[in-house]
Amino acid sequence: MSLFSIFRRKKRANLSSPKLEVVKTTFFQDSIPMIVAAVLMILSATVRGVNLLLAFSSFMVGFLLLDYFSGPRNLRKLVAKRRLPSSIYAGEPFYVEVELESKERRSPSWGVAVQDEWEEEDPLFQNPFEAKDDASTEESKKGDKKRKKKSVADERASDKKDTASSEAETLRPVVYFPQIGVNKTAKAFYAGVMANRGPRRTTSLTLSTRFPLGFFRSARRDAATDEILVFPRLGRVTDEWRAYAGRACQEAETTRNAVSRAPDETVAIRDWRPGDTSRMIAWRATAKRQRLQTREFAKRQTSSVAIILDLYAPCFAERREELYETVEKSISFVATLSRNRSTNDTRLYFALNAEEVGADAKETTGACEVNEIVGGGSARRILSRLAVATPTEVDRFADVLRAVMGRAPRDAALFVVTLGARDEEERKVFSQGSTPRVIDASSDYFNRYFQYSTTSEEGDATPSSI
Repeated sequence: MSLFSIFRRKKRANLSSPKLEVVKTTFFQDSIPMIVAAVLMILSATVRGVNLLLAFSSFMVGFLLLDYFSGPRNLRKLVAKRRLPSSIYAGEPFYVEVELESKERRSPSWGVAVQDEWEEEDPLFQNPFEAKDDASTEESKKGDKKRKKKSVADERASDKKDTASSEAETLRPVVYFPQIGVNKTAKAFYAGVMANRGPRRTTSLTLSTRFPLGFFRSARRDAATDEILVFPRLGRVTDEWRAYAGRACQEAETTRNAVSRAPDETVAIRDWRPGDTSRMIAWRATAKRQRLQTREFAKRQTSSVAIILDLYAPCFAERREELYETVEKSISFVATLSRNRSTNDTRLYFALNAEEVGADAKETTGACEVNEIVGGGSARRILSRLAVATPTEVDRFADVLRAVMGRAPRDAALFVVTLGARDEEERKVFSQGSTPRVIDASSDYFNRYFQYSTTSEEGDATPSSI
């Protein structure tokens, strides 16, 4: 290899420069009178030959040029980042931290605004009544605009208004940084509330400034994509539900004592009594003492609860408006029960008969997943599945029930939350295993069990709130 080829490669490598930051500068309507006045003064000074007027107009043009070129320089080498919260619940406020760094700058920056942009929510999780109202208002506006159209210029103007209105519907919060020093990091927060559950995605961060005079606006858009799941809206369970669930757990505990099942820990060995099963006999102690001996086991203190959310809804596409509130309330009810599982003496099993959409959803056609929470364990996996759950028109309840029966203990209290009463043929699958307690989310008594709350109430996290 020749020396000339090596030098040429090094030269090409050194000439490769990083991508430049694209800054777009636009002027506001406030600057139009200033520009018109400067142009008129320059023309009149040139025609009349007035040096003082020419000097004054040059000062005005200098201020405009200073404002035009200072904006992009003010945004140079600024890095914006966002930090989303670990969890967002529908109907509850959340806070997002926006961080602005100026580590590579040699001069401070002033008056920088950072705009965060969120994509529109998935229509699968949107309220159909609100979507229908928005569509009707848009159609009425378009009809009014069509009546007022008279020329091609009017059509272009209406198209621009339509694009502006569609952009206004996107969530775009803005935070303001008055000053960012050299090698400093500034932080700001903004608050928001998500109306519906489901996956949400942020697309970009836009840095803009009107420093120093405000006649021009310089903006730079940086791609910053983040995804987060909005968990279902939480509510509160009433005392009537606590009483009902308490009776169910007591009945399950009675069944547990009747089941011939040997616990794990042996407390003592005693003489055999009538009624003791053969599996409880201690054969080594019997051979040593020459009489029947029985193991005495410690009673288990943990209670097991299994919850199945059945979102089977035939012809859901035609009944979406009718079932929307029932679906959302049943999901919120199960999410509240899962969130309030903070007792150490409760073991919760959860299964879902529904369709799960989104990138985080697992395939549910082959195998039915059963989630388990022991004591104060995390309910994030259950809440994530509920966030992307949609009603299904394919009934897999029998498979889900068999999966729960194979995973949960025989003495677990089983609750099935449904969207409506099934017919007799469909209810035959309920007879498998333990007798489930069916909770119809579309009935009137469901409102006595669960209610939405405007703020999160701490009283729901009590041991009896399951």
